[in-house]
Amino acid sequence: MEQFYFNVERKITTWVRERHSITAESKEDAIKQMIVEFKEDELDYSDTFIEQEHLYDCDTNMDIEDNDGNATCELYFDGNFGDVYREFIIDNLNNTKQ
Repeated sequence: MEQFYFNVERKITTWVRERHSITAESKEDAIKQMIVEFKEDELDYSDTFIEQEHLYDCDTNMDIEDNDGNATCELYFDGNFGDVYREFIIDNLNNTKQ
């Protein structure tokens, strides 16, 4: 008997915690400046950005409805040991062709 390998790929929603730093005269000034950065939604490209952390315990499988009716889970055949290739099998909309 042979061993066969498959991948299941899932689209998820998650949270990422970003750390930012601002130099200011006071805590209140720093908060005001950070709110401006936050509202402009440019934090990824901001000089305030330090690092980010993926919050894995917040990962949630995405529903099809939340993905505009598109599939959120796909099954792939990856072959057997030493002969790995990728073949789409089916998704959670029952599509069998990509």
